[in-house]
Amino acid sequence: MNAKDKPRRILLMSDTHGHLDASIMEHVKQADEVWHAGDIGNLSVLDDLMAVKPLRIVHGNIDDGVLRREAPEHLRFRLNGLKVWMTHIGGYANRLPASIRTTTATSSKLGASMLNASAGISVSSFQADQGTHSEAVCV
Repeated sequence: MNAKDKPRRILLMSDTHGHLDASIMEHVKQADEVWHAGDIGNLSVLDDLMAVKPLRIVHGNIDDGVLRREAPEHLRFRLNGLKVWMTHIGGYANRLPASIRTTTATSSKLGASMLNASAGISVSSFQADQGTHSEAVCV
């Protein structure tokens, strides 16, 4: 919960590929916190997001060495008592690497209904392109 006992609003986004326009930033402004799950594209995306809201990030497969030094491949943290693991996955659910399948097989996928019920968190997701790459899971 946030300070006003309202659900914390999380914007989960990925695959911006260096692009943030005014419509995306409107979603950012409505969130309490932003999670960028990779394929950021360039540092200016991070700078623009961090100027508005707290930010958690991981790098994706298109991110260069500069972004990989700024953003880990995996991020594990707790939020309102919920364990979260965020990573960028370059593939589809039926073709995930064994290490990802093992972790997610023993975990529940992060979803708005589960988060609302168990942790006072509301999730909105935004993906700038049509790919399916990013994953946040509860572990």
